[in-house]
Parts: sequence; C-alpha cells; structure tokens
Amino acid sequence: MIVNDKIKTKIKNSMNIINTSFNDYDIFLLINITGLIVLLYDLFFSQSSYCFFKIKSILKKFEIIIIQYIHHWIQMFVILGWLFNNKSLLKIYLLSISFSLLHWIINDSNCILTEKFNNICNYPKNISFNDLYKILGLKNNKIWNSFGYYIYQFVIIMIVIYKLKTPRTKTKSKTKSKTKT
Repeated sequence: MIVNDKIKTKIKNSMNIINTSFNDYDIFLLINITGLIVLLYDLFFSQSSYCFFKIKSILKKFEIIIIQYIHHWIQMFVILGWLFNNKSLLKIYLLSISFSLLHWIINDSNCILTEKFNNICNYPKNISFNDLYKILGLKNNKIWNSFGYYIYQFVIIMIVIYKLKTPRTKTKSKTKSKTKT
C-alpha cells in the first residue's frame, strides 16, 4: 500500500506541475501560433504552395488560407488541448476528438476540409492533408502509423480524464494581512 501511495503522490505532483506550468490563455496562444506556423510552412514549402501560387483568384486564395488554417488549428488543438486546465475546455477537447473520429467513420476516412481543399486545387481525392505529423515525417514511420499515434492519443486521453477527475487544489492567497500597530 505504501508503494501505491508513493506512486499516486508522484503522479499527482507531476500533474500539478503540468497544471501550474501554463495558464489556459498561454495554451490558447500556443495553439494559435503553432497553427499559424504550420499553415505558413504548408502554404510556402509543401504541396499546398503549388496550388496556392497557381490559383489567380484572390477569393480562392483566401478560401485556401481559411480552410488550411482551420484544419491546422483543429490539429494543434488535438495535439495540445490536453494542456488546458479548465475542465470545460478539457471536456470540449474530449468531445472534439470524439467528433473527429465519428466524422472520419461517417465520411469514409476522409476529412471534409481536405476534400474541400482538394476540390479547389483540382487534386485527386486521395491526396491527404499536410498535417504536422506528415511535415515531421511521422506518417512515413511504420511504427508511428501502426500503433505509435494510437498509444499517444490513449495516453493523452488518460491524462485528460485524470485532470477531469482530480479536484482542483486551491492555492493560498499571497496577499499579506494588514496588522494594526
């Protein structure tokens, strides 16, 4: 029993470090900034750049930017959303993963945003979204594709469930009490 208590304490302490390291605003900024960076990489250095620079219509270019940014933002939210501390945001995070999986099942393993992008660019239907995993080369890794991604998602979901089940610890107020002299 002592060993279990020590393990629980270590897990709790490590989760407290995660909970106090970032505030939710920082996480939101991180998701937006990484989404923007990956979007810029995608627009200027990947397969999307060919389509983006080929299209003459400003409206179509704007549409590509919006579709790609939404897509990259959703992916960054899925990758980093577990860092939120707000329980409502964590519930939204779990729901977004569930809706994403449901969407993939219903839509024959295709994303509607990728289909829209491919349609604008006249790409074949089988061209996949240039997400962060693809940019980093993880989608070329058989171990990542076979089970690495699923282990990663499982661990993240377990962390979110733990954060949802664990009551928040209140921090002591740092204001000094005034003493009368």
